[in-house]
Amino acid sequence: MAQIATDPNVEVCECGSKCEYCDPENQKEVVDQFGLSENTPTYIRHNFIRKVFTIVLCQLIFSFGFMLICYNVKAAKLFFVKYIIFSYGVSVLYVVSVLIIGCFPNLTRDSTVSTICLLYFTPLATIMLTGYCCAFSAKEIAVAMGISVVLVAGLIAFSFQTKYDFTKWTVLLAFSTLQFLMAIGICGLMRSKVKHIIFSAIGSVLFSVWIIVDVQMIIGGNHALQFTVDEYLFASMSLFTDIITVFMDVLRLVHF
Repeated sequence: MAQIATDPNVEVCECGSKCEYCDPENQKEVVDQFGLSENTPTYIRHNFIRKVFTIVLCQLIFSFGFMLICYNVKAAKLFFVKYIIFSYGVSVLYVVSVLIIGCFPNLTRDSTVSTICLLYFTPLATIMLTGYCCAFSAKEIAVAMGISVVLVAGLIAFSFQTKYDFTKWTVLLAFSTLQFLMAIGICGLMRSKVKHIIFSAIGSVLFSVWIIVDVQMIIGGNHALQFTVDEYLFASMSLFTDIITVFMDVLRLVHF
């Protein structure tokens, strides 16, 4: 347990203690290794959470803002409708990139690499989202956005309040996601309304659980798996991807 410094000549950090985490001489070295456990100083955990959600909010504003602009500009919308193969190609590239980063998360612990990944992923997701939305009506998009906002807000609130640790199921969830993506790839050429409804329903449930898992990894505490403080960009990209995917699945369900 951290001890309060009593020597007036000893400089303490903002948490008011001279502990191994907050010692100015080794603070950077120790902070970089933080998994946000119950022993992590509260201000560090709160700063991490604030940073992640701020980045995600900026990503969402950029992506949906770009999508809405293109949707309401006739020339831009016609481009995405006419060259739908472009959106498909970007979507495949995005999914492959997400899988690579998911398999090698240590790559994002370097701040430079993380920033490059963020600047790479966000435009890809934005183009994918824009091309996808251009195939639906404005009313369907508005309804899906409303449902998604309520759903995501509820999932985030649940993640903060629940005593159940969903991070224990990460391996099973990852395996299920891979099977789901393989099923989409195999059945992708089949034109069936029932298939689209089933896949959209499964996808919305699957990535809703991923939102809970990612939020619990972000807030740390007693959860089995947690992000470290230098993985804030990876955490942001993970949560952003989950939210975008849930919206797209909800949009398809609204369409049917």
